[in-house]
Amino acid sequence: MIDILLAIVSTLAIVLGIGGLIKPKWTLMWGEKTRKKILITYLPICLVTLFLLWTTIETKGKTYKRTSDISQEEMFNKQKESIRVIETELDKLAENYVYYQVTSELLLKQTNWINEKVVPYFENIEGIKNITDKAENLSKLSMVKQVSKVSPIGDLSATISETIIYIKKLREFLELNKEINSSINKIKTLHEEYDKTKDIVVLQEINKELTTNYIYLIGDLEKFTNESIDIFDTFATLIYQKQNIKMFASDAIDVVKIWDNSKEQTSEEENTLEQLEENKKDIENAPEEIQNRMKLDYEYILKIQSETEVISAFNEILSKN
Repeated sequence: MIDILLAIVSTLAIVLGIGGLIKPKWTLMWGEKTRKKILITYLPICLVTLFLLWTTIETKGKTYKRTSDISQEEMFNKQKESIRVIETELDKLAENYVYYQVTSELLLKQTNWINEKVVPYFENIEGIKNITDKAENLSKLSMVKQVSKVSPIGDLSATISETIIYIKKLREFLELNKEINSSINKIKTLHEEYDKTKDIVVLQEINKELTTNYIYLIGDLEKFTNESIDIFDTFATLIYQKQNIKMFASDAIDVVKIWDNSKEQTSEEENTLEQLEENKKDIENAPEEIQNRMKLDYEYILKIQSETEVISAFNEILSKN
């Protein structure tokens, strides 16, 4: 508002002042004294007004520049704060890397053991078919039907089918284990690079790996730890069924011989069952622990993602100034 008033006053002063100088008819109308009086009166007003306008414009320019400088300073400060938050959350995330890798390696060890000790029973599809066919034939015998002990025979085929599915999952885990280690090692390497360079681009790469790969792999790890418990139970059930069939077949109908009934193999199976039980105990708390850690991971990663977006936005703004 003051700018408008100053402009009006200055315009009027200029018109009157200059008009008094260049229009001789004013002398005829008001006389020489009047013309000089107008000049003396309004010229100073004109000059003062022009000075005020100039001062106002200059002050506004300085104020705008100062405001602009403060805004940039605020953005830089916000960037620093965002970087501090990201660094803090990355350190928190790093505390879980070891647990995930240790759990993954434990599952890998158990998977390798199952592949070595258990899977050979079912690797040969013809062998599986032979086992199930014999079990079906055994279950049809009238004397078998009368014995309650052989109830596992009816479920044997289903258990074997379930076991084959789990064997495939075990093989899938071998690949998952590699991907988990690869992702965690990539994040660690990028983190080390950032510690050396403090390059914001590296933070953006870390954010990308966390949000597009890492968090999903940890979800798969949690899922597989749950499945591994079922795997151990299924394999144990299968061995128990096998032992029940052997125990009955060896006495009642030795002609239908499904598996080797030697004491050596029975002892080996007992050891396998014990190991399956130990493996299950080693891993049974992992799903809940991973879930709890994942909840925290989601919070950390959301903060990292949010602050990374803030940094990127400010970088874009500052690059245009």
